[in-house]
Amino acid sequence: MDPDRAWDVQDVLKRTFEPPHAGPYKLRQSNSAIWLRFQLTNPIEVSQTLILNSSAVFNVEFQLFKVVGDKAEPSGKEFKFHRPAIRMTIPPGTSNYVVKLVNWNNFYELNLHTIELLWKEGVLSLVTLGLAIGILLVTVYLSSGMWIGLRQTTLSYYLIYIHTLMVTIFANSGLIRYFFEGPALTWGTYNLSGFMGAVSIMCLAKLLSHLLRLKLNLKFLYYLCEAYTAVFFVLGIISLFTANPGLNEGIRLVIASFMIIGLLLFVLPFSHRVNGHRLLTIGWLSIIVGTAGYVLTIQNIIPRYWFSTNLILIGSCIHVICFTLVFLKQHKILKKEHQQIKEDLLIQSMESEKKEALVNLEKERTAALTSLVHVFSHDLRNPLTTVMGYLDLLVHEENSVPPKKLLQKIHQSAQRMDQIIDMVNKQEAIRLNKKELKLEDIDLMECIQATMDIFEGKLRAKGLRWTVHDEEQFKDTKVRADTTALTYCVFSNIISNAIKYSSYDDSIDWSIKVNQDQIEIAIADCGVGIPPEKLEAIRSFDQHIRSNKGTLGEDGTGFGLQQVHRFVGLMEGTMAIGPNPNGEDPNLSGTEVKITLKLSPQQSKEKVA
Repeated sequence: MDPDRAWDVQDVLKRTFEPPHAGPYKLRQSNSAIWLRFQLTNPIEVSQTLILNSSAVFNVEFQLFKVVGDKAEPSGKEFKFHRPAIRMTIPPGTSNYVVKLVNWNNFYELNLHTIELLWKEGVLSLVTLGLAIGILLVTVYLSSGMWIGLRQTTLSYYLIYIHTLMVTIFANSGLIRYFFEGPALTWGTYNLSGFMGAVSIMCLAKLLSHLLRLKLNLKFLYYLCEAYTAVFFVLGIISLFTANPGLNEGIRLVIASFMIIGLLLFVLPFSHRVNGHRLLTIGWLSIIVGTAGYVLTIQNIIPRYWFSTNLILIGSCIHVICFTLVFLKQHKILKKEHQQIKEDLLIQSMESEKKEALVNLEKERTAALTSLVHVFSHDLRNPLTTVMGYLDLLVHEENSVPPKKLLQKIHQSAQRMDQIIDMVNKQEAIRLNKKELKLEDIDLMECIQATMDIFEGKLRAKGLRWTVHDEEQFKDTKVRADTTALTYCVFSNIISNAIKYSSYDDSIDWSIKVNQDQIEIAIADCGVGIPPEKLEAIRSFDQHIRSNKGTLGEDGTGFGLQQVHRFVGLMEGTMAIGPNPNGEDPNLSGTEVKITLKLSPQQSKEKVA
């Protein structure tokens, strides 16, 4: 057929159909050229698009002829392509065209679509694209950087998903497919073959090392697999711009061989080591069978049906679904393990808190026992000493003091001891949260006098004096406190320390100051005082401070000030300790203890008035 003149329509193959129906249609071969005629029974005023698909990259020249009556006249348009897919636009209003294809050496397909149909399929492609990207992102996210067999080969890991994504998109019958299906699948076959080759190399090396008991340099092996994958990646890009059918045929053989190697060396021996190995095996088998079926279909070994031409799409989808399910399962297992770890940590934390509570309880018991020892060794000793002193007077100096007066003193001391024991019981009840101190309005001066009576003998033995400044002014002052606690646990401990660290002929001074609804009681001595480095530790009141010996060698327990601080707090007051600001000797400044308590409500009103 001579392209320079018009030919009868009967000399070419007639194909008549109505849009939106499309091919493929087998073309008529005439020597080295193919003539094709298509005809629209109802021409439409939109552009038509012809897509010519080949099984490989090819060189083709084609010429467009316009049908006029019974003749095919050259339109003057000639095209040359070397791609696996050709797109050609037919002008609006055209009803008949004839296409001449030159240098034909493969099986071709002709597809005719209207723009309207392409837009509908474009929407389908966009939906497919969104689903494919979603599956890819979810799978990569849930995988947490994990890969089966090739944990370090990140390039291979992502290329297989890029390939699966491309196959999912381009193997659908939509708008993108007709523009890019051929190049995408060609590039995808290179990526898949490179990945499967890398997997096969890795697995074969591990198998040989196991059989021959060799020690491999896995780091070098990983780099080798990365390089192998990268080479195939580059070859795939080159194939998009070259016309080399032999290269593509060779790639198909390589892919087929690597599919078999990958099946034998990766799927069966190694997948059983991974959780969900059955799903992984199904996924790999699906993509292997799908790719092999696609290769056999484009080679015309098996018939071209919708199912056979989309085998690689079906296999890839099953592959992605299986891997996603495995990763979801692995994610669930990891989540369960994470929950178990959290529960174990919680149990450990509870056990640790329980141990800490037991240690604190033991500390409290030790402190309570120590406090009890202090009471018996210190607080009870004062009235007991008084009793012993008066008994000595009765025995040895019975005529110097009236017996009745001595017996009254002994009786008072016995009462004090009974009150102290009652205070010990109260203290233990308070520690166990079973009881609180009974705060009531009590006479402050009576408590001060009772305290000094307890230490009358010791004061006389050391020649100590004691005074209350402005005593008459505070004679009827009442405070909110517990009589026993204030007398025997607060004032007694302070006065005992003042006596112990004071020298002969010193004085102990009481001073009282009223501030609104509170009263400040200061007890100052002129003794040895407290060193500055020890004063800070004492002020914390939360640790035991070893007591120094008194001026006459008296021993102490070191718990007195802790007791004072504790009971002042229970009576809703405060305590402060420091040097005596009125001390005459700078080297013997003495100590001042300030106790702040609440005034009785009645006296608070009187002060305000």
